[in-house]
Amino acid sequence: MKCLLFLIILGSGIISYALDAERILQDALIKSASADFAAEIINPFTEESIQIIILPRTEKWKFYRQTTPDGVNLRLDMYDDSNSIQVSYIQNNSGTYGTDNDAWNAKVLNVPYLWFPELTHAAIMPEEWRQCKFEVNEAEFNGRKCYEVTAKYQYDEASVAQSDPLFSYYKNEYLKKRTFIKRFMIDKETELILSRRHYNKDGEQIFICEFANVDFETKLSDSLFKTPDDIKYTFWDWKGFASKKLETMWLYPDTPKYNFSRIYKVIGGVIAGFAAVLGIIIFAKWRKKQN
Repeated sequence: MKCLLFLIILGSGIISYALDAERILQDALIKSASADFAAEIINPFTEESIQIIILPRTEKWKFYRQTTPDGVNLRLDMYDDSNSIQVSYIQNNSGTYGTDNDAWNAKVLNVPYLWFPELTHAAIMPEEWRQCKFEVNEAEFNGRKCYEVTAKYQYDEASVAQSDPLFSYYKNEYLKKRTFIKRFMIDKETELILSRRHYNKDGEQIFICEFANVDFETKLSDSLFKTPDDIKYTFWDWKGFASKKLETMWLYPDTPKYNFSRIYKVIGGVIAGFAAVLGIIIFAKWRKKQN
């Protein structure tokens, strides 16, 4: 009887511990999505990926996040080896911009770096949440006391294969890229996420974003997120802005230097003219046969 009572108490404790892990993570995801802070980010991208990630590579990133009634403002400063800001990207409610020490200011339409740190609090979908087992432990991260919450996806290969007849063809690729474990470091004091790592089924790390030297207390100046002055150009993405190649830019706020609508009209006119000539030839041959 005592043994049974002990098992019941132990079991209820384990269930409570798992529920605490879920609650801690749920609260952290919500609070992190509305947090204001400044932090350093160690560039997580490898040297091999430099051509598809950033031109040129920088080791130190300083990230700023500010919530406003109009939305979230973001800023990312990238430093060179001498610890000087090399380039900054800014996002506010009017758009996304790049500035190179104020020597080059432009609108940049696609800057993944700015929303990359936002992935630390990306939501876990309800269907995935239901298939996860949660664990929580106490830990320390960059000198701060934290909860280490782990969400482990319960993978059932038979069910996946049954629901998807093509699964056997891309199984290896699926298992390599699919996240099965998500590990969060959550600051005990602020309940904000300081680190998020993802791992595949073999335990290989496939995603990491971590904050260091986080400042939650200093009020961020609105000037950090101000649209740079003298915006003359627009770039499609960060590569174009980093390289400053003329063929990758167009004047701002004018339309792109290539007027694609006019080109489409010209092409359409050529096709219509060709069709008309072809119709006349066919009609002439038909009349000739009739005669």
